[in-house]
Amino acid sequence: MALGPVVSVQGQAQVQVHFGLVDRSRVNVANPVDCDLNHSNHDVNRTNDLTVSAVVEMRAVPRRFRLRESATPTPTATPEKKELSLMRLHLIRRAAATTVAAAAVLAGAGSIAAANASTTLYVKLSATTDGATATCNAAGDIVLTTGLVTGSTYAQAVVQGIAGTAVPTTEPSFTTTNYAAGSPRWVIDLSDGATLFSNQTNATSGWEYNTGSGWQGYGDTYAQAVAAAVGTATNVTVKDAYIVADGDQAPGTEDVLTAVTYNGDPVSCATPPVTKTIPSVAGQRATQALAAIRAAGFQAITNPLRNPKYTYVAVSTTPSGSAAVGSLVVVNVKVVTPAGPSVKIPNVTGQRANPALTALRAAGFQAVTSPLRNPKYAYVVTGTSPTGSAPKGALVTVFVKRV
Repeated sequence: MALGPVVSVQGQAQVQVHFGLVDRSRVNVANPVDCDLNHSNHDVNRTNDLTVSAVVEMRAVPRRFRLRESATPTPTATPEKKELSLMRLHLIRRAAATTVAAAAVLAGAGSIAAANASTTLYVKLSATTDGATATCNAAGDIVLTTGLVTGSTYAQAVVQGIAGTAVPTTEPSFTTTNYAAGSPRWVIDLSDGATLFSNQTNATSGWEYNTGSGWQGYGDTYAQAVAAAVGTATNVTVKDAYIVADGDQAPGTEDVLTAVTYNGDPVSCATPPVTKTIPSVAGQRATQALAAIRAAGFQAITNPLRNPKYTYVAVSTTPSGSAAVGSLVVVNVKVVTPAGPSVKIPNVTGQRANPALTALRAAGFQAVTSPLRNPKYAYVVTGTSPTGSAPKGALVTVFVKRV
């Protein structure tokens, strides 16, 4: 199965790429990207060949995007050939979650699946003025160093953005290069006045709690300490959470903290990203919604991918509210249903895919197959969505299986 040669793009450019027989599983993404692809026709007739033209739009992205295969494409002149256009491939450097989404799109997925990625938390560093310091080292680790006044010195890293959230169900943790008598330790203050803190080397073997009657539970598991601190209350939240090194360690002791997590999420001492409100685009046409979100400083794609034959309206965004500037926002869209009286949708279950599509289109509907068909095989219809009746011009999805 032949595809086109390697295509590499640097900086801002446009390239037109022509492939032979389509095999999307063999399209390689060399770097994290996000994609917005529009198919001129979602269904593919059973032909001996298929040509795909792709416009790759690089928007100041200094990484390379490769559409890779070694052989030369085999041309075809069959009149049955259909052309699928991959319109506006917006490439960005994103984190692993975006890479997963882009890979799913290039593999031919019909929608963008949200990646199950952790949320990075950030800290505010502070220390007393007796020589204590709280910094980030070159490796990005939190470094807490105790000062000279044993009774009052401290250096701490306070987790940001967690006030008012639920008490962590996963034990907060860290690894430290030094430890003595409870320093450094996690401290979690709760809304009911109770406090939790870890009291062991590398925060792996025990917790204490204080509900107003002194410290108790030395050596408890995290779950035991939480149960004792919260009791039967159902509305207890976190006031603050931080890691502190204090005078329990010798003056000038440096604690390098690694593998820091809070409720299962990684904790970083890097500068947090700038966040911004995501524009509300529900009800707007898809093109307008994408433009508004990109103008606000976000990357944007639609879910599902759009067929340029149809008109789409935005339903919602994922995420909503606010997000880091430059992050990916998925615009959830739906096809605009034409107005007018409903007509009966032909029952095409059991028919071969091509006659079924022809019948539906002859009845005045737009019709595509799900999944996309491989021209090497024959397909039979298992059902449609919607069924019954719909306005003329509405999109009918024809579900097929290979025979």
